[in-house]
Amino acid sequence: MDTVTPSPGAARRAVDASVVAAWDGLADRTAAVPFARPGWLLPWAEAAGARLEALTIWRGPRLAGILPVIADRRHLRTPADWHTPWIEAAAEDAAALRALTEALATSGFPRVTVDFVPEGGPTAAAATASLERAGYRLSPRPRLESPFLAVEGTWERYLASLSAHRRSELRRRTRKLEAAGAVTREVHDGNQGLPRLLDEAFAVEAAGWKGREGTAIASDPALEHFYRRVASWAAERDWLRLAILRLDGRPLAFDLALETGGSHYLLKTGYDPDFTTLSPGMLLRVHMMERAFALGLRSYEFCGAAEPWKLEWAPTTRQVQAIEAFAPTPAGSLARAAFRISRFARVRTRRLAGA
Repeated sequence: MDTVTPSPGAARRAVDASVVAAWDGLADRTAAVPFARPGWLLPWAEAAGARLEALTIWRGPRLAGILPVIADRRHLRTPADWHTPWIEAAAEDAAALRALTEALATSGFPRVTVDFVPEGGPTAAAATASLERAGYRLSPRPRLESPFLAVEGTWERYLASLSAHRRSELRRRTRKLEAAGAVTREVHDGNQGLPRLLDEAFAVEAAGWKGREGTAIASDPALEHFYRRVASWAAERDWLRLAILRLDGRPLAFDLALETGGSHYLLKTGYDPDFTTLSPGMLLRVHMMERAFALGLRSYEFCGAAEPWKLEWAPTTRQVQAIEAFAPTPAGSLARAAFRISRFARVRTRRLAGA
């Protein structure tokens, strides 16, 4: 039996090669989500122009817990943004997690943000308790509601739960697509021809409104580099699932997804707007959801915000939040005031833009 004496506490350090190797091992032992692993967060930090650090706790030579962070002079936060579905600390037990969040609370930063964490999850709960004990003033706020489908029972039973009108529409649209030409649905793991397949997928996305508004992956070189690095990393672990629907060989729709731990995580999706009447995006979605049932997965995660098209398939959502914490010091009070002013300004700007 492995008996260890816990380290006295966690320490902040740079993420070097030795930390990455230990982090990967810990993430595998604790079944961490993909977004809490170095294969995701190192490319994210590069794309964001951020210096990735980590709070770590070691038990002898073994890494027992890690919480990645980025810092400036007055602000310590977890490394996440709208491209990150959610993040959790990786810890082998509650004591290690508590040591990590105690390190957050004793970091001395006027402002600490634990961002994009599942509400009620272990990281959110431990961070809230540690920061409150240290006297921080907490301002939790919702980030998004992330839809997901619990894959239970059979695909036929799930289809039967949809309205008769929706089932009829799916049959009609399938017939219409198949009458237009030869339809193929491919699911690639990235082990062959990945750069070319990503070129096709990103071109499909850029052909739509995201391309016109400059928000497509291909519109931002740093963002495109991030997704290519993540796709290569996931392919090496056999987690990548790049689905493409073709008509007579032409790609009309794609899904970029990760699949691990019994869950399918939809990261990006798009379709060619010239073929909207054939509903290629919807019909690829149906194919991938049916596949999730056939494989016996536990969940199909739509990720991102609760957009109406997602809720048509998955009415259940996961609450993802940000926990803003301000130190009980003059610097903490100033940071809190500045944060409230900036939030007011952003809300007012959005309202004026929508007026």
